[in-house]
Amino acid sequence: NVVLDKDGYIKLIDFGFAKQLPSRSARTYTLCGTPEYLAPEIVFGRGHNKGVDWWAIGILIYEMIAGYSTFADPYGDQAQICQNIKRGKSKFSNKFDAASKEIITKLLTADQAQRLGSKKDGAQNVRKMRFFKGISWDKMLHKEIQAPWIPSVKSRFDTSLFDPYQVDDTIDYSFKD
Repeated sequence: NVVLDKDGYIKLIDFGFAKQLPSRSARTYTLCGTPEYLAPEIVFGRGHNKGVDWWAIGILIYEMIAGYSTFADPYGDQAQICQNIKRGKSKFSNKFDAASKEIITKLLTADQAQRLGSKKDGAQNVRKMRFFKGISWDKMLHKEIQAPWIPSVKSRFDTSLFDPYQVDDTIDYSFKD
């Protein structure tokens, strides 16, 4: 659920299942999300906190480099995806440099308490990683860095860059016993 805005900056969307936990130590047990992005604590049903978000960022970075998720199953078998997550081993091709391997490995740490981003200085620890060397976070926040690709949109309502899909708005009124 990542899209680009008119300036080429990412936007996270669809927070329909988002939760705000009352404290750092609080946990939730909700099972929702894209299977390949589920952290091990969700798969094991141990309860989870915002550490699952850092895990998902690790999966996203991997997928942006490789073109597929590290725990993907070529047949889309969700049970196999969960087994891959439980094993927790990522394979890195030559597309990955040392800095990307380092951040992905630290974000995909099975122990949520030890996962990058989950400790005391949270996001600051992530920003300090070699992977982000040279990034001015303040300039990024204020959109002062030109994005590598800027979409061509006609208006804020232009959806021409979205993949087409069929909408089935028929309603089946037949009831079966």
